[in-house]
Amino acid sequence: ALIEYIKQIHLGVKGRVLNQKNKPIANVIVEVQGRTHICPYVTNKNGEYYLLLLPGVYILNATLPGFMSLQQKVVLPNGAEKLSAYEFDFIFSMGSTSKKAMPIETTLFKQC
Repeated sequence: ALIEYIKQIHLGVKGRVLNQKNKPIANVIVEVQGRTHICPYVTNKNGEYYLLLLPGVYILNATLPGFMSLQQKVVLPNGAEKLSAYEFDFIFSMGSTSKKAMPIETTLFKQC
């Protein structure tokens, strides 16, 4: 029972927030819609984030201050054999005439 409990600390979703040139973006707020956090997760200098989540369906928000938020619905399957978080990357695209960010690609896949 203790081993199964310890395995759950690795559940959730992790990933990076990148620009269209595949460069990391720091200080992006990544959170789950509908879940208020006292201290929301902010990406580090490598654009990385990690959210501890149980299997289920979630809407992730990535907010780049001064720009619009990206949203993506993700499904975290119930995979007891999986010992690592699922990966999901946000990619912000900056238009040359607009200061608003637009999503061009989002990915959710099972890590090997």
